[in-house]
Amino acid sequence: MSIKKILITGGAGFIGTNLTKFYLEKGIDVIIVDNFSTGKFSNLPKSNNLQVIEHDLINSLPARLFRDVDMVMHFSANADIRHGMVDSMKDIEQNIIVTEKVMNSAVKAGCKDFIFASSAAVFGEPNVFPTPENIFIPRQTSLYGMSKLAGEGILSAYAENYGIRASAIRFVSIVGDYYAHGHVIDFYNKLLEDPYKLEILGDGQQRKSYLHINDMMNALDKVVNYQIQQEENHFEIYNFGNSEYCKVTDSANVIISEMNLDPEITYTGGKRGWVGDSPFVHLDTSKIINLGWKSEIKVLDALRLTIRWLINANKKF
Repeated sequence: MSIKKILITGGAGFIGTNLTKFYLEKGIDVIIVDNFSTGKFSNLPKSNNLQVIEHDLINSLPARLFRDVDMVMHFSANADIRHGMVDSMKDIEQNIIVTEKVMNSAVKAGCKDFIFASSAAVFGEPNVFPTPENIFIPRQTSLYGMSKLAGEGILSAYAENYGIRASAIRFVSIVGDYYAHGHVIDFYNKLLEDPYKLEILGDGQQRKSYLHINDMMNALDKVVNYQIQQEENHFEIYNFGNSEYCKVTDSANVIISEMNLDPEITYTGGKRGWVGDSPFVHLDTSKIINLGWKSEIKVLDALRLTIRWLINANKKF
């Protein structure tokens, strides 16, 4: 089987924009569905093979939009982990209810292949590192992580009941071109506003394993190519992450260096910046490596490339 047309939810967001460009360059037709709450139309390429639909997915999509679509890549989500408890319905609606609506509409239209953007947040605060896909997950530390785990359950249930092929991707913090959400851009914006000081939430010793968007695209393509060769009723979970990790303080120093600044750094203290900010994120990627993938861009280099893109794009999100 070959993929000729895909539908990407959240296709105007950071990862979605890169996905759109990646598959258009492969000659695949792309349909984007996005409510543009955070996505930017200006980031999207101009192409006769691209169809853009502005739509809030909490309102069900007509099944006709999925006709002749070979694969759905569901990347639409509320990604604000830190403030999940402030407005808890955002995670429930955008990450759970929307996922079921998208699955339901697509299945009714006869689509058989799905990719779901899950998250490393589903692991909460694990005690095994690098953390494998099959680790026991005893508790959640954020509504976001809970909602992504629920989304995986929806995907699995649909695979069992409707004989579809599906894969869930649990990934670390992704950085790169069009990056628009997370502490890296928070640091960047803080330093633009005041180049003489930088406050870091927590003690700065939190360890993160950033993955560049180019490495993520190549990993995802490996999953897609493997999945479409499988029989129906297929469900797999894959970790996407770097083989390395660094401390948040290290990431701050890279950003400061790339911006040619020398601010005073202060810390709020504690192992976490907030509840749900895992002190250590490092995933076991053996499963995707066995499909022939490996990360090419080192953690700190991924951060450098991201800051350079932000500076060159002269953007403040």
